[in-house]
Amino acid sequence: MLYQNDSYGRSGLRGIRKALDKRNLKIIGEGSYKRNTLSVGNALYEISLTRPEAIILVGTTNPVAEFIKRARKDDKIIKNIHFGVLSFVSPKLLVKTLHYKTKNIYFSQVVPTPWTSQKETVKAYRKAMKKYFPGHDLGYVSLEGYFAAKMITEVFKSVGETFTKADFIQGMEKLSREIDNNRHPDKVSKKCPCLRLVTISRYINGTFELVP
Repeated sequence: MLYQNDSYGRSGLRGIRKALDKRNLKIIGEGSYKRNTLSVGNALYEISLTRPEAIILVGTTNPVAEFIKRARKDDKIIKNIHFGVLSFVSPKLLVKTLHYKTKNIYFSQVVPTPWTSQKETVKAYRKAMKKYFPGHDLGYVSLEGYFAAKMITEVFKSVGETFTKADFIQGMEKLSREIDNNRHPDKVSKKCPCLRLVTISRYINGTFELVP
């Protein structure tokens, strides 16, 4: 596992460990890099010593791209290595930075595909982007932002026209508890229909295709 050496990267590291523990698996090697740098050489060396079959990448777009480029040229890394990229990376930008050489790269996302999903909320997102940002490309990041904005809007509705900072925080905490407790009342599922959705996709023939 490669991770950015800050709170974001370490949070990803803990999450991956937790997920693997449930499946009686462990990370066999890990390396980190300093935030806002492309200094991934030491991390690549540490990871390559374990001869991994797959590497999970928790970082930002440019360092992740740099790591993949170097790993593919490293004699100690197996040729058919698989890379798992977390959703913080911009998939389209990563694909472009890698000159569209995306074999064995898997993208995890917490929202559906912005381009082809037929979910009503995603259709509404595309309509809003076309109306307010006609010159901008669709993307996972802006779709995540759209869902986040809809959730915040629902909190505003719940607290009414006049509210205090404490009211707003309480409204956010209430929604958070409903999600964390794995409860799915209609009001939550209708407001946030994609909260528990995780998708895996690959870039094939010019588009992102879901992995079954």
